[in-house]
Order: sequence, then C-alpha cells, then structure tokens
Amino acid sequence: MEKTPNARRCIIADDVRSSREMLKRWMRELGFEVTTGVDGREAWEHLQRIPCDLLITDLEMPDMSGLELIRHLRSESDSAHKDLPVIIVTSISDKRMSEITQDFSATTIVFKPLDKTILLSVAQKLVAGEEVQRIYESTQSGGGGVNGISPSLRNLIE
Repeated sequence: MEKTPNARRCIIADDVRSSREMLKRWMRELGFEVTTGVDGREAWEHLQRIPCDLLITDLEMPDMSGLELIRHLRSESDSAHKDLPVIIVTSISDKRMSEITQDFSATTIVFKPLDKTILLSVAQKLVAGEEVQRIYESTQSGGGGVNGISPSLRNLIE
C-alpha cells in the first residue's frame, strides 16, 4: 500500500475477524492506513517492517497475547516502539485492568462492546499527543467486560 502524504498508520491485532474488520473500517474513516494481524505475533512482524503511529490490540489471542505483544514493543531499544500509543480493546472484566494496563505500559484500554465514538476519539487524541483516560467503558453496556482473565494471561501478570 502506498503511503499517502500525512496519513497516519495503525496496526490492529485481534484474532476475531469481525472485530479486526470493524476496527479497520473505523480507522480508515479517520484517514489511517491500516494493517491487521490475527494475533500478537503477526502484529509484531508488521511492527518490525512498517512505521506505525498507533497500535490497537486485543488481549486474548492465540500464539502471542496482546500483553506479550506490548511487552515486546516496550522492551525494544527503538524509541518509536517504546513510545508508540497502544489501545487495548477487550471484553475481559477484572478490577485490576487499570493496574495491568499501567504495568505493561499500554496507553489506555477500551472495553468491548466497542463504542465507535469513544474509540475514534481516543485514537485521534493519542496520535495528536493528547492525554487520555486509563480506561474507557462502553456506553452500550453496564461497564467492563464479561469474562475473567484466562490462566495464560494471569501467568503474565503475576
């Protein structure tokens, strides 16, 4: 894909195709060039090759989770990776999500079901270098997600 002058680039990692496609469509509406990955490993490979302005990642994915992806990203010596804004999108409900987000140096978390207005507003603020909240809850639900943290993710955070 040829880069449009001043276009922003976004990489999306989500193992659910419908979520990836929806996020891709929304980000393109903001003028982003979008690359997608089916898991953290594929997104990491894209990040090695493609300059990027924003990463959006799910947490629970096969092969490499979103937390493992963020850990790789933040351990890089390349400041573009260390400082890259990261939005976690998840349905995981855990009272420690704010702490987990901070511990792994993600920028923010947006709970599923995703609210388009919230997600796009957060993305625009991040690429503009503005401050954002640590957690955004959907206006479509009672807040947070519906699932607890899986044993594999729990091992990463403990």
